[in-house]
Amino acid sequence: MNAKKELLNHIADREVKYVQINHELNWGDSNIKIEGTLEEVLPRLDFDYDMGYGRQELLGTIWYNDGSWSDRGGYDGSEWWQYQKCPPLPEEAIKEAPKNIKKCEGCGRLVNLDNGMVVATDNSYGALVHSSICNYVYGRRGWRQLGAYDG
Repeated sequence: MNAKKELLNHIADREVKYVQINHELNWGDSNIKIEGTLEEVLPRLDFDYDMGYGRQELLGTIWYNDGSWSDRGGYDGSEWWQYQKCPPLPEEAIKEAPKNIKKCEGCGRLVNLDNGMVVATDNSYGALVHSSICNYVYGRRGWRQLGAYDG
């Protein structure tokens, strides 16, 4: 099988972002790594390989602009490209943030408005009093800097 023709046939009209392929020539040999944009890898893929019974010769991933990808499948020595797409989240998994959790306009951290505590911090130390971090508090008119008139 010609690796270039196989790849082009598989991607069809999908928009390719990046390609990474390892070509293992013989058992124990170092792999030839072929990677880059589609235009960069196509000239290097113009070779024939045995896609039938035996060991898998090509390993790799193709990333597409829409977030999907293809990777190499294999079974009992046969190998092929297989298209992968992330399934949609079930409705139960999509939940709105609680009403008392807001993102601070000052520092961008998530803050529990009931107690002024940071819900999550970059370093995961946990609950710190929010006003001591960036001097922003949430009032009836939204976020404001401490000392500013809240009217």
